[in-house]
Amino acid sequence: MSENRKSTSSETKIKRQRKTICIEEKLEVINRLEKGERIANICRALGLAKSTVRTIRNNADRIKESAKSGIRASAKRIFYSRSSTMERMEKKLSMWIEDQNQRHLPISMLVVQAQARSIYEDLSKDDNAKPFNASSGWFWNFTKRYNFHTIRVSGEAAPAAAEEFIKELQHIIEKGGYLPKQIFNINETAVFWKRMPSRTYISQEDAAAKDKFTLLLGGNAEGDYKLKPVMVYYSANPCALKGYVKHLLPLHFYSNTKGRVTGSLFIDYLTSKLEGELREYCARENIDFKILLIVDSAAGHPTIIQDLCEHIHVAFIPPNSTSLIQPMDHGVIATFKTYYLKKTFDMLVKAVDDKNMSVKEFWQNFTIRDAIMLVGEAWAAVTSMCMNGVWKQMCPYLVHDCKGFAVDEDLNQTIEKIVQLANIVGFNEVDLDDVVDVLSDKEEFLNEDLIELKEEIREVAGEEGTEEGEVVRMLTSERLSEALRIIDEALAIFDEEDPNTERSSKVKREVLASVRCYAEILKERKMKVSQRSLDPYFQTAKGSVTPEPQPLNSGFPSAEQLPGVNEKPSTSVALLPPASSCDSDECLSLL
Repeated sequence: MSENRKSTSSETKIKRQRKTICIEEKLEVINRLEKGERIANICRALGLAKSTVRTIRNNADRIKESAKSGIRASAKRIFYSRSSTMERMEKKLSMWIEDQNQRHLPISMLVVQAQARSIYEDLSKDDNAKPFNASSGWFWNFTKRYNFHTIRVSGEAAPAAAEEFIKELQHIIEKGGYLPKQIFNINETAVFWKRMPSRTYISQEDAAAKDKFTLLLGGNAEGDYKLKPVMVYYSANPCALKGYVKHLLPLHFYSNTKGRVTGSLFIDYLTSKLEGELREYCARENIDFKILLIVDSAAGHPTIIQDLCEHIHVAFIPPNSTSLIQPMDHGVIATFKTYYLKKTFDMLVKAVDDKNMSVKEFWQNFTIRDAIMLVGEAWAAVTSMCMNGVWKQMCPYLVHDCKGFAVDEDLNQTIEKIVQLANIVGFNEVDLDDVVDVLSDKEEFLNEDLIELKEEIREVAGEEGTEEGEVVRMLTSERLSEALRIIDEALAIFDEEDPNTERSSKVKREVLASVRCYAEILKERKMKVSQRSLDPYFQTAKGSVTPEPQPLNSGFPSAEQLPGVNEKPSTSVALLPPASSCDSDECLSLL
């Protein structure tokens, strides 16, 4: 009796392995069932259990929808059928995340969950889909499915990378002998030029409140020079600018269909406008024309800009560090936008009082030309103390008086004046919270726009080419080394086989002189690569204290921060530009 029991227990240990079935096999089962084939025959032909076939039959509609939504036919890790609404939602959500990454906007688990619920609600209006609450379990599975590893849950930035960059930057400044007048930072920001506080009837009625342009703002660490702003607008020839000479505007005017800074646009600005502007500035100040330009690693700042201008050295801020240390993000952009809004209300009050215009009439006549003029006035109002003080996180040793600089105090006073002006023209409901909200320029990203975003992401990644007339060429270190090697070999042939040694020597000297600039570029790239391996040796002296970078939000005080509350950190997700590499020393022998 005991032997029987033992044999029974041993048999129970042998379990049948679970068989996972791919979408393609499930569709074959459904097709056989629809043709009227018996379940028993299907089980024998495909080696499936009857219960499995019945389960597939009961879920036939959902399996078909999942197949239509784009799931791979060979996928086996599908244990249940996900609705087509869910699949479409996740695809659009992934495109939204990619766009946020390109803009260096903060992303966290809570933000992604909220956006997922919003997209799902829009898609499920006509589908009668099941409720979706975007749980944390769904979030982690979603990040695995779409290979997102940079979404932070805590919302903390990357101070370690920022501190390393600060040390490396100090070494570059000391080695290059750069003066504060020669160190510049540029950053871009979106400006909703016709947006008013949300609790005004103008904001609710005017569809143009979503119209925007992108501005490039920058200046040097000394604080004595502000670069001429760069505007990128979606229209090349706005009606309001008809008859105006664009190069005489208080800014550089560019246009493309996206209204954003692209790689080719930034290259054109750097080579055709910025280089000349900086050369003139250095000549006026009687200093050497050598510039250290610090930019973030956005898609609109391609790495090839490092080699375009002989006298401009470009340093890229590492990813997830922009919000911590970038000077323009630490008060300049926030101050500029606050001044812009105040000057808009100043113009509104003057029109109502002097011209007897209604608020609605003024707003209907407010054009992009007026916005451009206000941009020039607001940028001129940003003080040199502000332009210098914002460098305290990146280069505190370049700031004249850290204690004397307080951007929050100036912003708070200007915001209070804006509220007073709004009340004068009849917007009595507007308070401090409304003004802070409109200054933050939180872009309302419509879910239906996510479909168009796919093409834009492909353009940035280089999958589908670029915009009209936009061709960006890149000379890699490998190709540069190869070209110099070929030239060296050709010169060796002339030298060895030409009986006229005087002629071959002359050709060799002239060719080497012509390609010397390329050899210098390759030499500098090699030095940068070797510099990375020597970074641990460039540490601060014992006893010195490196200030810890402080994260920031948009640069504007929140409603809670308008007197007396500490600011909470946020994170931006960015992409690091690939480092140039070089694998040959042969070309250096040319020199």
